[in-house]
Amino acid sequence: MKIKNVRWTKNSTFTLLYIIGFLGAGIIGFFSTSYFAYEEFNSLVADIFYLIFLSLVFVAALVQDLMSDKSITDKIISVFVFGGGFVLFLLLFILGGVTNLIAIIYSAIFCMILVCQCVLTMRKGQKVKPNIKQFVCIGFLMLAPAIRLLLTEFVKETYFLWALIPAGVISCTLIPIGFVLLHKVWRQFYPKESSSIGNAIAVIFAVIIISFFYSFSTIGIINCVFDNSPTPTEYTVLEKHVNSGASTPTQFEVKVEIDGEEKWINLPVIDYHAISEGDTVIVDYYKGALGFGFYTYNSIG
Repeated sequence: MKIKNVRWTKNSTFTLLYIIGFLGAGIIGFFSTSYFAYEEFNSLVADIFYLIFLSLVFVAALVQDLMSDKSITDKIISVFVFGGGFVLFLLLFILGGVTNLIAIIYSAIFCMILVCQCVLTMRKGQKVKPNIKQFVCIGFLMLAPAIRLLLTEFVKETYFLWALIPAGVISCTLIPIGFVLLHKVWRQFYPKESSSIGNAIAVIFAVIIISFFYSFSTIGIINCVFDNSPTPTEYTVLEKHVNSGASTPTQFEVKVEIDGEEKWINLPVIDYHAISEGDTVIVDYYKGALGFGFYTYNSIG
């Protein structure tokens, strides 16, 4: 049996770089919270390699687009999406803070630009060929701050209730715009199915979820970003606990009492093993720019 020679192309090289980047970052990200391999993956060296692997994905995507035969306009957009995304990713990881808000606004703007570009291309009678990599990059930049928000510890859980009101108001503006744009692109790709009621409902549902998710995240990030005056307070460790499961990352937690409510706080694994029940931890308490109080772990007391 004759084995055919596999032709290696430039796209094959970039595909390999994507695999290396995502696989490397995924392994470090997983084992940094693994119960069995945390020590080797919770260090400065591991953080540096994590940044290198994910940076490889951004850089490879940018270089691939710049080396393609796309128009100058498309290449300029790629520079802003991947180049800007690369810078924001590094700032998110290193600094955080207001970068979270910048990232979510930046990604929303370019998402609208790319969708509008698809609509204009369709109106010219040309075939729409959206760059999936760009939408993935934008989605990542929009998702990263939201995930950080979900990890934020709020003193009163009512935040998730009161934030529904302003998030709903913002969504009422975004949903009609998103539906018009997404429906036009949907008709281009699926002209026969676009008239189906089921597919129309799917489009509406997707737009509502994305709009509300973006609005809810924006409200939470504004609340956290514009309150930079924490009150460091020492709290006594009441209990220690390692939360581990097959489908969840391992969390090293201690229980403290804040404003009369018992709260579990996530600690770095090194700090977790260095303290015992009865010791103290320093927690930074924030009132919140919109009145939703939250707190973050600072250090061992």
